[in-house]
Amino acid sequence: MWRAIGTITILVLALGSVVPAQAQTGERVFDTLIDLLRGGGNQHVRGYVVAVRDSDIVVRGGDNRTYAISTAGVDRQKLAGLQPGQPVKVTVKRGSGDTLTASAVEADNGQPRTFRTAEGVVDSVSGGRVQFRTSEGFTVPVDLNQIVGPRPTLQRGDSATVIYEQTGQNPITAVWIDPRASLGAASPRTTTPTGGYERIHGFVQAIGLGTLTLKTDDGRTLTVDIANSRGGDVRPGDLVNVVGRATGDRFVAEAVQKD
Repeated sequence: MWRAIGTITILVLALGSVVPAQAQTGERVFDTLIDLLRGGGNQHVRGYVVAVRDSDIVVRGGDNRTYAISTAGVDRQKLAGLQPGQPVKVTVKRGSGDTLTASAVEADNGQPRTFRTAEGVVDSVSGGRVQFRTSEGFTVPVDLNQIVGPRPTLQRGDSATVIYEQTGQNPITAVWIDPRASLGAASPRTTTPTGGYERIHGFVQAIGLGTLTLKTDDGRTLTVDIANSRGGDVRPGDLVNVVGRATGDRFVAEAVQKD
């Protein structure tokens, strides 16, 4: 009988040393988050740049949370070269309230990810859940509960920009929403409709749901509606010619052609 008990004990100990190994990764991510929220020492957030603004950086972490981190103490020159989707490692510590403060931001190794933007209006806000409707009529749910750090303040009817990710056949995942019209871009054109066609040349800054953001040769930043346009597939960074009409603060494309 003692031999049987000894054998069972050995099996339990052996299994105990194997089973937690897979769970430990998730536990470490969870412990890091708890340390951040409780004001623990410096921690590293590894992820991908979503947006770099005047006083903070938004990072999509490897734990599928979005971190809004103050960069008040980081040299602006070190942030200037960061691009959306780029892998980064941010050294952070909790500041006052729910603020996370970066002491260092470094480029990290890994393949970049693609984040896209869509402009539209907030349809509803319920707790940490937001229903966002794009200017093309698509509805995108936004979960503010997955944001670590200060969350955007939104009300029904607010104009906003959603940053989202879509890979393969997976559904769209909104990683950030900003109640401003754009994230640091120059003011878009606000001329009244002229009814005439124009040809505009520039490079594609971002692709949204039925839209693209175009930086024109004369320095303007335009939101271009490409939902019903003709032309080949374009990607951020492509130089393009766009033929279409100005409508309010948007430009509705009839045709988009890469150089």
